[in-house]
Formats: sequence, C-alpha cells, structure tokens
Amino acid sequence: MPPLPPLPGFSDQQATRGPQFAGEAGRGEPLDEALDIVEASPDGAVVLGWRAVEATYMRVLRAAGHPETLLPVPRAAAALIRLGLSRSVVDLMLRLAQLRNEVVHGRAAVTPVPAMDFLSSCEILLNAIGALRPGGEAPGVGRGQKPSTRPE
Repeated sequence: MPPLPPLPGFSDQQATRGPQFAGEAGRGEPLDEALDIVEASPDGAVVLGWRAVEATYMRVLRAAGHPETLLPVPRAAAALIRLGLSRSVVDLMLRLAQLRNEVVHGRAAVTPVPAMDFLSSCEILLNAIGALRPGGEAPGVGRGQKPSTRPE
C-alpha cells in the first residue's frame, strides 16, 4: 500500500510534539486542524485525528526498525504491543480505527460532540504511542523488568 500523501500544514515531525486541546497554552499541531474543523466537519475531524495517530505510530515503528512505510492497523497494533503498548490502549486504537473506517466509507456519520470524544481518544493514543521507546522497553521499565499489566 503506498504511503498517504501529506496533509497541508501537517508533518510526521509534528506528531512528536504532543497534542493539546483548544484553550490550552501552546496547542500542539497534530490535532489542531481537526479541532479547528470539528464543528463544521465532524467527519473530517475524525479523519484528521486518525491521520495524526497513524503518523505517530509509523514514526515509532520506523524508529524501531520496521521497514514498511504504512502498516494495516492490526499489524501495527501487534508491533506496538511488542514495543510495550498496553493491550487496553491497543483495543482503543482498534476501536478508533474501526470508527474512522465507518466514517470514511459512509457507513457512519458523526456530530461534533462524538467527534470531540474521538479526538480526546486520539490524544490518549498519541501520548501512549509517543511515549514508547524503540527497542521494546515501555517508559519507566528497565531491562529485565516487565511492563505493568494493569489496565490503563
């Protein structure tokens, strides 16, 4: 599958800056455009929110040495689990990917409030995925220690 074309005003590098929501000082770029259009185009906000998640997980996977440019979500999820992402966060990722697909393929339409909920969930994913360390160690876990198995 060919890589997705870049969005105007969005780059892979911006996905490293951490999302922040409207009204907070120093909003980060990954979700800015989605937040700006959520009222006028909730479906578009969902697509842009997912693109930020996708760019972040691919940046982390490339840093971990994964050779492919873009992975299907189930394969990316499996690779992120190997890097230490919790199963509860991966479950969230899979649910959001399903909703995004339903929106993109016209099987679902969202209103602004659920779109904001989607973006809030994207923020959780962006933070969790961005905190992964290539090499398989979850943040705060040293060599020889296991990541916490507590639900997030």
